[in-house]
Amino acid sequence: MITNQWGPVYAAVRLEDVREGLRHLRQTWDSVNPDWPLQYRFLDASFEAAYRTEERLSTMLTVFSLLAVAALGVFALAAFTAQQRTKEVGIRKVLGASSASVVLLLTGEFALLGAIAGVMATPLAYLGISQWLQRFAYHVEPGPGIFVGSIGLVLLVALAATGGHALRASWANPVEALRHE
Repeated sequence: MITNQWGPVYAAVRLEDVREGLRHLRQTWDSVNPDWPLQYRFLDASFEAAYRTEERLSTMLTVFSLLAVAALGVFALAAFTAQQRTKEVGIRKVLGASSASVVLLLTGEFALLGAIAGVMATPLAYLGISQWLQRFAYHVEPGPGIFVGSIGLVLLVALAATGGHALRASWANPVEALRHE
């Protein structure tokens, strides 16, 4: 890079033999302009730096897309379950069940399944995180808080996905549910 009155000037040089080419460039540069040090960088490193943020964004979008697909799956399963249990909910409502008990009945199964899945995944996640952290010079042991928080997040997503269907089923007129069944 050469700096003149208009700003920096760049030159792109293709080198077959990198060490020999850089040695020759330094000698030529020092003979022409000994007061300014030769500053260079490799084009592939510049491209890698330019696309590093896009790679991170791509990874984040992939993770969030997978989470969205999983949440949609739970949402669809909740809708299917609520529809299949319409008659049961209607009978429970006619017999005096409160809306809260119906919501608890419909969402409790998904919460239990989410908790079981979280407990089953915890040892595998612990091993994976521990192996990954061993690569660092300074690392911490993953505590139980991270796993409890993760299980809580899974339960929150499951309850959010199923809660709307459960509320809709609990507020529905039981006569209509029994009439159509």
